[in-house]
Amino acid sequence: DRLPRVLAATRLDANSIDLTLDIASNLPWFSGHFPQQPILPGVASTFIVHQMAITWLGLKGQFIGMDAVKYQAIIKPNDQVQLSLKWNSDTQRLVYCYLCNETKCGTGKLKFDK
Repeated sequence: DRLPRVLAATRLDANSIDLTLDIASNLPWFSGHFPQQPILPGVASTFIVHQMAITWLGLKGQFIGMDAVKYQAIIKPNDQVQLSLKWNSDTQRLVYCYLCNETKCGTGKLKFDK
């Protein structure tokens, strides 16, 4: 499977959720990225955000782009991270934030069509 295991989920409201994820070392994203010091690729973290939004928030729109994406810290194998998701139906944007040990690892907005 390409997705991390969800250890905990806290629904904040109909459009927002906080997830605790287990970034297991056997996720295929770590293979070859990088052999001496594996890290979760940015494209993988974006894929995870999208898939978690589909699963936990029922997101249905077609992904059409990203805004303000920042990778601020490395996510490593066996890290536990918090992923906050907030859907704004008015702007068709999914705002996300990854935290690892209370440090921002990544933030951004995914855009979807109507």
